[in-house]
Amino acid sequence: MKIKSGVEIEDPVEIHDRLSKNDRAGATLDEDAGAVRLTKAVSIRGSVPKVPDADEIKALAKGAGIPWHDDYADRAVGYIASDESVDGHGDIVRQNWKFDEFDGNPVMPFNHRWHDLPVGNAIKREVIDIKRKGYSGRALYLLGLFAREETYAFADEVLRLVKAGFMSSGSVGFYSTKVIDVKDEDERKKLGLGRWGVILDQNQLVEFSPTTIGANKGATALPKAMQSGLITADDAVVLRELYRREAGNDRDAWEQSDRIIRAACKTVWPKARFERHAELDVPIAGLDEIRLRHAPARHDDEIPVTRSEFDALQAQVAAVTTGHTERMDDLEGAVDAVQARLSVDAPEGGSGLESQLSRALNGEAQ
Repeated sequence: MKIKSGVEIEDPVEIHDRLSKNDRAGATLDEDAGAVRLTKAVSIRGSVPKVPDADEIKALAKGAGIPWHDDYADRAVGYIASDESVDGHGDIVRQNWKFDEFDGNPVMPFNHRWHDLPVGNAIKREVIDIKRKGYSGRALYLLGLFAREETYAFADEVLRLVKAGFMSSGSVGFYSTKVIDVKDEDERKKLGLGRWGVILDQNQLVEFSPTTIGANKGATALPKAMQSGLITADDAVVLRELYRREAGNDRDAWEQSDRIIRAACKTVWPKARFERHAELDVPIAGLDEIRLRHAPARHDDEIPVTRSEFDALQAQVAAVTTGHTERMDDLEGAVDAVQARLSVDAPEGGSGLESQLSRALNGEAQ
């Protein structure tokens, strides 16, 4: 469809501000590059072309400079990494990919952890035409090769989860060099763009990640849990709080996990707000004013959650906190008991624990 009212947004700060509206996840302003880094995910389930045979996988691996092992033939996974359908953020990613940066280092980190070891490499990439339920058009196909267990045990764990069907999402990390804002409301409606949605064009691929929960329609586990009544939008607050506590002092790990959770929740509950929470030392739940809001049909107003809903969340967090406190008390008691044993006085040259430890450290025979 030819766009008549499209206007290119050129300022990186303006692009970041636009993409950050409406709880948009995955947009990071890279001041050094003078561009906005993005992540977008789709599900691989039901839309993956057939994996090549062993001979082709071998040729692709060797062409990528990877020494061949026969078991690599079973460690290749095909991904539909992106397409032009409107994603969970209301954007459209045009499949006009640039591979200059990616071809030099086609890594597959896990969950976009760019500073961690990769779980594999993408040994093939191409833009293809696909047809599946609800979509017919261009898509980015990537063939990922996972590292062997002997090379990286965690990569083997990820591959087993993927093959078992527990991880059905993959996500691209990229820079968009052309961001188009469609001004005409009728044109936006025809395209299916969200309220703040834009068209991302001329995209520079940086990496591809297997992901636990996609930022697009590929988030499969949460919708099933929601439909079965196992979880509600309110539960997301408790889930985010648990991850915040688990992160400790690692702000990068927290922001990464929280971004993924918010993106998935936004896909499942499009009428709820899940705002970014940047203060690692401030609880998400238990604040005087809760950040979860239920949006009405109109966008010019907000309806806060009820007091009973807030109290229920407070109770859940209190229960979690109590459980953690009890566990820490048990551990501290165990440490005190060991310390007491180490402090037992022993006769000179005797066999008390402290004496034994001292002799062992000095290399003496026991």
